[in-house]
Amino acid sequence: MSTFRNARTQWRCEWKVSARQVEVLALVSQGLNYEEVGARLRITTHTVAHHVAAMGRVLAASNRPALVAIAITTGLLDAEHWPAVPSGKLCGRLGGSCACSTSRIEPR
Repeated sequence: MSTFRNARTQWRCEWKVSARQVEVLALVSQGLNYEEVGARLRITTHTVAHHVAAMGRVLAASNRPALVAIAITTGLLDAEHWPAVPSGKLCGRLGGSCACSTSRIEPR
């Protein structure tokens, strides 16, 4: 299990996912539509759609449910608290916006 978690850390370090994108995805995972997410975060629905599409490309997800599942599986979203919330595992490699963990992920 520890080896798998270390491998996940390596994968996350290669992603170009911002903290804001993870925040948007967390709200989408709670069932909010793009308009509701935009209102809550004070961004346009176009920006919400852009963030979701960008994460879909980075994580190779074919649709939003798959994107949420991948984000939970890889640790970008913390599913221990449902609805899912951003896990806070951002390393700062890209000015605080790299969604990876430079510290070792400990088994639960």
